[in-house]
Amino acid sequence: MNRLVCLGAALLLVAGCAVRPVGGVDGWKVYGPQGPQGIAGPAGPAGPQGIAGLPGPMGPQGTMGPMGPAGVAGSDFVFMAYSDVLFEFDRSDVQATEAAKLASLADYLRLNPTSQVELEAYTDPRGSGAYNLALSQRRLDAVKNSLINAGVKPDQIVTGAYGQMAPKCMEATETCFKENRRVEIKIVPASGTKRTSALMPAGK
Repeated sequence: MNRLVCLGAALLLVAGCAVRPVGGVDGWKVYGPQGPQGIAGPAGPAGPQGIAGLPGPMGPQGTMGPMGPAGVAGSDFVFMAYSDVLFEFDRSDVQATEAAKLASLADYLRLNPTSQVELEAYTDPRGSGAYNLALSQRRLDAVKNSLINAGVKPDQIVTGAYGQMAPKCMEATETCFKENRRVEIKIVPASGTKRTSALMPAGK
C-alpha cells in the first residue's frame, strides 16, 4: 500500500513538472549567478536653473587715490560790463545820444578781434509779454546792425532778447521805465586781453 502511495505521489510530481512552465510570472523562479554590470545609459536633460542666491555684502571702500595736479588758472574775469544802450518808449531806433557808446564799443572790438560782445535786450513792463519780446528783438537787431556797419565781425556778437524779464527797477515812474528800456552790453575778452582806452566803463 505504501508503495502505491509513493508511486502515485511521484507520478503527480512528474505530471506537475510537465505542465508548469519554468520562468514567467506563474512559473518556477530559476536564479543563476549575478551577471556583470551593464553599460551606463545616456545622461538625461538638464533640469531648470535654480533661483539666484542673495547678493553678498559690499566690500570695504578702497583707499583714496592721490590728488591730481592743479589745472591751469583761468582768466581774471569772465566779462566786462559796458554802458547800457537806452531807448525811448516803444521805439527801437538807436538815438544820437546813444550812438557814441556803440562807436566806442566798435573801436574796442575792432582792436580786439578775438573778443566777443554779448547783447541782451529788454523792455519796460508796459505792454503784453509777446509784444515786449518782439520789441526787445527789434532793439537788439538795431544795436547789432550798428556794430556790424561799424566794422565788427558778426561772429564776435552773441545776442539774446528777453522782453520785460529781469527789470533793473520796479517803480512805476518814467525814470525807472527808462532804465528798463535797454540793451545790456557785456564784453568777453580773449585770455590775457588788457582793458584799453577805447572801452567805455559801465554807467549812465
